[in-house]
This record gives sequence, C-alpha cells and structure tokens, in this order.
Amino acid sequence: MKDYHDDTKWAMQPLQQKWANLPIKQRCRIVGSARHGIAALADEFVRRCASPIRVDPVETVASELVPLCDALVWLSKRGPKVLADRTVGVAGRPLWLWGVRSTVRRVPLGRVLILGTWNYPLFLAGVQAAQALAAGNQVLMKPAPGCESATQQLADCFV
Repeated sequence: MKDYHDDTKWAMQPLQQKWANLPIKQRCRIVGSARHGIAALADEFVRRCASPIRVDPVETVASELVPLCDALVWLSKRGPKVLADRTVGVAGRPLWLWGVRSTVRRVPLGRVLILGTWNYPLFLAGVQAAQALAAGNQVLMKPAPGCESATQQLADCFV
C-alpha cells in the first residue's frame, strides 16, 4: 500500500508556497477583488447557470452572485482579523494550566479540494474557494455535472 505522506507530488508547490507566504491582509485583499470580475460577468454567469431547474435569471443573481460578492467583501475586510494569530487567554482554564501560554496560528494546509454542488454552483464553491485561498491554500475544484462552464468562469475570476 502506498503512503501518500511521503510522496513529493503532494508537497507544497513553489507557486503555492509564494502565495502562502504573502501577508494575510494582502491575500484577503486579492481574493476579495475577485468580486469585480464576477460582477462584470454577471450576465455570462446567468447564461452559464441556466438549466431546466433554474430558468429564472433573477434567481442566479439574487441567490448566488450577490451573496458571493458580499462574502468576498466581508472576507477582504474582516478576513485578516479572523486569520491572524491569537493568544489564548487564561479564562476558562483549569488552575493547573494557568502558567501555560498558547497561540493559535492558522497554517495553510497546502492543497484543498472543493466539490461543487449542482444547486448553487457559484455561491457554495465560490465562498469555500475564497476562504481556502485567503488562508493561503491552493484550491482544486471539481464541479458538479452540468456546472463545468460556470465553475471554470468562477475559477478564472479568482485567477
């Protein structure tokens, strides 16, 4: 049986390492700026998301594009604080742990796989991709069947 932890192909790639080494504030700003590309291509997203189940273009705009852009704004503004290192206080600790100091650090995992959904292919996959990218990860997306075109356009907006 092959042990994938020893395989060098799963190690952080140089480009992903450069991304992970950027300051958190800069990563969040870059990821948040994807909203401009998404808003500019709203009509194209509506066309690519049309299906027998989703016939009303307003549904794509109201349930996917607007919330996704709003989430990207939130991430660009508040992401640096959420992802910043934080010291854990003594409140709630047992007496025997009062002298212990702890710091929570958010460390990128490396590669993250996002499995897209057919019902909200832009919003759900887009928010997950944005969060993973802001945290310094490389993102791989597998779109749901029938959503490949919309997911590709979404990925292009992040690039």
